[in-house]
Amino acid sequence: MKRFAVICTIASLMNVRNVLAALTPPTTLVGNPSMNSTGHFQFGSAVDVSKDGLFLAVGADLGGQVVLYERTVIVAESHYDGLDAAIYDEVWEPVFSLSGNPGETIGDRLSIVSVTDGALLAVRRYNDTLSGDVEVYRYNASFTNKSASIVGDAPINACNDSKGKSVRLVNTHANSTDSPFAGNITWLLAGCESLGLVEIFRLNNTIDAFQPFVTIQGKRQGTSFGWNTALILATNQGYLQVAIANPNHDSRRGSVETYHCNYQGVCSQQFQATLGGDTENTHFGFAMDMATSDGIPVLVVGSPQSNGNGVNQGSVRVYGWGHPNPNPTSFAGWEIIGEPINGTNNKDRLGRDVSISNNGLRFVASSMHYERQKGKFSLYEVDMSQGNVTHISDFTGAAEFSLFGYSVSLDGVGNTMAVGAPRTKTAKGRSVGSVSIFQITPALDYIIPHPERNISSVPSGAPSVLLSKFLIR
Repeated sequence: MKRFAVICTIASLMNVRNVLAALTPPTTLVGNPSMNSTGHFQFGSAVDVSKDGLFLAVGADLGGQVVLYERTVIVAESHYDGLDAAIYDEVWEPVFSLSGNPGETIGDRLSIVSVTDGALLAVRRYNDTLSGDVEVYRYNASFTNKSASIVGDAPINACNDSKGKSVRLVNTHANSTDSPFAGNITWLLAGCESLGLVEIFRLNNTIDAFQPFVTIQGKRQGTSFGWNTALILATNQGYLQVAIANPNHDSRRGSVETYHCNYQGVCSQQFQATLGGDTENTHFGFAMDMATSDGIPVLVVGSPQSNGNGVNQGSVRVYGWGHPNPNPTSFAGWEIIGEPINGTNNKDRLGRDVSISNNGLRFVASSMHYERQKGKFSLYEVDMSQGNVTHISDFTGAAEFSLFGYSVSLDGVGNTMAVGAPRTKTAKGRSVGSVSIFQITPALDYIIPHPERNISSVPSGAPSVLLSKFLIR
């Protein structure tokens, strides 16, 4: 009888088959109530999975903390009585954390992207006077020198020191050498909803600092212009397409506006590019995400207080730009894909949060008030060729009033989902919060030995002795 095993750490180029299957039982991370004197933490008030599925950022707004996790996959192989077998398990290792200073709020808005040898993490931090800034940290995932440092000499003074509502990091890549956006570029979007503007910064890798690229000014203050933002590189790679949400626009009907921005930082609003809610108080644009599907921009928008066929059922709509003609010069505008998706019950508030895969073919939407605030998320697939949206599966939170689905995030291939439930309680009734991570049948195709990360413990159910950690490349 012989046994052997290896344990593997994911780092950058994991090749995952995009195959629909049953969701695996979730990995659950729980907040630490000792971080707050009241014992209430609300871990999971914000979540973001990097598009390559390697990193996870979690915010706890009451606890005043942000935690960065790195994904580790444990692969065990065995040869037992003539039978070969392989199993895998995964853990999310906390590698970096930030805490708020007295009187500060941190952890309600954050964003993460993977970069060479690690990740960039953006957070917003503000104090009781509503002044604040955006901080971006670089995490070095080197095996021999794990570290984190702030990007640039100081925090980014976005929004003229006012309370910026949203932050988003985006990586773009243009293959064409003719594109003015050729190569890999990292962007930072800061939505300054109190001022009604969005500031876009570009990372200068030479000096390792974000520099202003353009400011987009909303038509009026008080509409929450900049509550949510999204950015993609357009089909011809000659301009950026930027989406900006105004959920309080027009008596809180809400709206989403999209813009073209050229390499010189000149932005113009796209013709027929303002989408809006049907009735007052629907908050269209409260949640929003955008991607590209076979050259066609795809926009997913949540309206958590839409009445649908009842009261505050909430709704989600999916749009394609100029579908089926992706040529932006045709000015066909946004066209809805499929039918509007409504919540199941009154006060479900579907559309509290949404997230879409990089290829625009899969998205997740949450209903945090479903079944006495147990909450749930729903997974959908988009078929651009047929112009429809298909519901794939649901997952409901375990406990009432936990607000499962308060925040959701989907990786780039649509195989890893993180779902926040910030009011998950302890036995003593403290809202510590939790985050559940779901996986759809991963395939580990590249395993490169990296023996520097030997460990001594065997994961639950492993049929063998662990020998070393491996890096998935």
